[in-house]
Amino acid sequence: VTWKANTSNDVDNDNSDVNGSGVFDLVLSAVGRTADIKQLGLDKTNVLINKKTQKVITMKKANKDHQAQSSVSNIYAIGDVVEDSPQLTPVAVKVGQSLAKHLANEKNEIIPVDYSMVSTTIFTPLEFSTCGFSEEDAIKKYGIDNID
Repeated sequence: VTWKANTSNDVDNDNSDVNGSGVFDLVLSAVGRTADIKQLGLDKTNVLINKKTQKVITMKKANKDHQAQSSVSNIYAIGDVVEDSPQLTPVAVKVGQSLAKHLANEKNEIIPVDYSMVSTTIFTPLEFSTCGFSEEDAIKKYGIDNID
């Protein structure tokens, strides 16, 4: 495989000016997705958007807010338009259910969706699957001595 430097100015990559080649048993190319939010009119609001990914930044790290709440208190986002959310339909469904329960709840309780054990598979000739923490994240959370 031979690759050439990415000359695009919109990609932040420390190695974007490196050309190279190598021999590999398997090459997986993932091009990703871009959220199509232009027609939502979010530019007329104060909703925070990641300029690079064009995804909505939610307040999920603040314990007092629902994880789907945007930077505007009455605007929520779920699914592929959310920054740092798994781009999987079952995840969007679960966050939507959690949000509906939150909005209908008189006590205003927050029922968060735990992303740590979401499983997924990449369907290629050689399938790749994940479930739970990466090795690096497990070490950060539990310490190297507690990982088998």
